[in-house]
Amino acid sequence: MNYPCLFQFLSSINIPVVWTLHDCWAYTGHCVHYTDINCNKWITGCYDCPNLKDYPAAFFDHSKSNYRLKKKAFTSLNNLTIVTVSQWLANEVSRSFLNKYPIKVIHNGVDLNCFCPSETNIRQQYSLGDKFIILGVATVWNKRKGLSDFLQLAKLLSSNEQIILVGLNRRQISRLPSNIIGLEKTENICELVELYSGADLFVNFSVEETFGLTTAESMACGTPVLVYNSTACSEIVTEDTGFIVEPHDIGKTLCIIKHLKSVGKQYYSYKCYAHIRQFYNKVDKYREYATLYEELL
Repeated sequence: MNYPCLFQFLSSINIPVVWTLHDCWAYTGHCVHYTDINCNKWITGCYDCPNLKDYPAAFFDHSKSNYRLKKKAFTSLNNLTIVTVSQWLANEVSRSFLNKYPIKVIHNGVDLNCFCPSETNIRQQYSLGDKFIILGVATVWNKRKGLSDFLQLAKLLSSNEQIILVGLNRRQISRLPSNIIGLEKTENICELVELYSGADLFVNFSVEETFGLTTAESMACGTPVLVYNSTACSEIVTEDTGFIVEPHDIGKTLCIIKHLKSVGKQYYSYKCYAHIRQFYNKVDKYREYATLYEELL
């Protein structure tokens, strides 16, 4: 999209504009995430980008000129409101060149008509018996999403513990150990709800998230979660709904699995669903947007 042309148009018609940010691309010279490589150049001006291979991948470094072009275009509006999907992202935006605009947090919402505790037959489907099921879900599995940490965890699990990962490609699936069941990406919501509901623990080993929708979806299905204390991953997790550990702390993860096996998933299930219903219901989030539009008009 020719965003300089778009913002020139928006500036010329001078109407209220609401821009929802789902990642960090709007205020960097290239990348959508930067915390894993510990880069803060975006605060004053990007150059010599250390993250060109990451999405959106580039062969040449245009981060300096891209940063200047974005700053000129995105700060040209007089009546812009920035919405972020997490408090973490709001804090980051407040340090960027977009901090001249109002910033409002409206979290992503979960469709509770779809994502809720449900009957499941995944134990029979995958011949898991009474094994403790650890679930991970991602659109694309890469280093940032924590695939290597799942492989490390798999080496340390007991024989009655099983990992299921959803969203892998065929090459990744062919290289998995026997205690990881790999599934390709699914567009079948019912199948995903069954997996969420049937798991004993949902694990999000991602180190860079601006919200973590799969984490919220799993909680809505009554399954406690484990996330890393990194970016927005921990924002929706409470002591009653899951666990927060430092990035790559597999030892602590094993301790939590042992604890959860002793107390049982049901100790957390209702609190997980109730937490999402109270704070992350999709209908409520739509209402927050509607209220914002009415205020601006």
